Amino acid sequence: MKSKFDSKLSFVESFAEIPLTELKPMNKSLSTKQLMTSSESSHHFNDAFHPNADINRLKANIENNLSETRNGLSNISLKIITQQWIVNTFNTNNLLTSTQKFTISGHSTQEQEGLNIIGIYPGVYRSGPNDRLLLIGAHYDTVGNTSGVNDNGSGISALLEIIHLLNAYNCRLTYSLMFVALDLEEYGALGSKYFVNDYLIPNELIERKSQFIGAIILDTILNFNQTLGSQDIPYDIFKALPKWSQHIKQTQFVGDFLALIHRNNLDNELSDSITKFWRSHAKQMPYKLSKMSINSLGNNIPDFKTLTNHANLLRSDHIMFWYHNNPLINTTLTAVLLTDTGIIHIT
Repeated sequence: MKSKFDSKLSFVESFAEIPLTELKPMNKSLSTKQLMTSSESSHHFNDAFHPNADINRLKANIENNLSETRNGLSNISLKIITQQWIVNTFNTNNLLTSTQKFTISGHSTQEQEGLNIIGIYPGVYRSGPNDRLLLIGAHYDTVGNTSGVNDNGSGISALLEIIHLLNAYNCRLTYSLMFVALDLEEYGALGSKYFVNDYLIPNELIERKSQFIGAIILDTILNFNQTLGSQDIPYDIFKALPKWSQHIKQTQFVGDFLALIHRNNLDNELSDSITKFWRSHAKQMPYKLSKMSINSLGNNIPDFKTLTNHANLLRSDHIMFWYHNNPLINTTLTAVLLTDTGIIHIT
């Protein structure tokens, strides 16, 4: 019989298989076959090939490496150990690995260094200007002295499982996948702010001229609860997403799903690809995916009141892709957030 922890890990396991199969490029003229090619020594993704995530490896990652505080102000030595482990895991699985150091300081926090860990699984077009990047990101830092098992050991564990499967099956992709372990999300998504503005846009989108398919951000994806009343709806979400809120009410506030948070019309192609895969594999993945489609947020940076009115929909690294404010490009970047809804999801 599975323990409660194992059942929750199955939730993480379900997601870890998604990006390896039917996520399509934003250009509708390109098929999945064009996105993912094969060779004699590599695997071609099609309906007959669905690599399975390993729940035991997911569990071991969390229990052995992602169940202690990873906060520089609480215990810097433990955080450094985690950073080294992530870098080693990226390297072991043959990613092109680099790190991005940055320093934060201000009236609301002590000065501390941050470290984003970037890994690229290169596609055929990596060496030229025609690459199309799909990014999968998760933050690894924790709130204070908390263990950070769900927030966000779960997201990092799923990210590393995807990397392991790509390497284990020697997958040869047409376009590159980028994996980013982000730091200092708990201090206002500062790691993703520095990553988007100082690395992704100048290095990848401007210098290399890569196209950006979008970012899938994984944040707190472990909590699965089938009891009545296990899902709360804060007032800002109720106002911003009345139809979604009504649905949760009709299902008696059961928190048995992962939420897919995205802006309607701006992030739809990426969110629709994830949703299509999830629904087509419902028998293998009996966990629900609940789309939280936001109509009231657009391409431009919202004013302070609008941001406040959507606070619980913006509490992760996806916000820095949506509203990066980098003068080098004048448009938003596609991003979606996969989450169990974190603090409003009762364990």
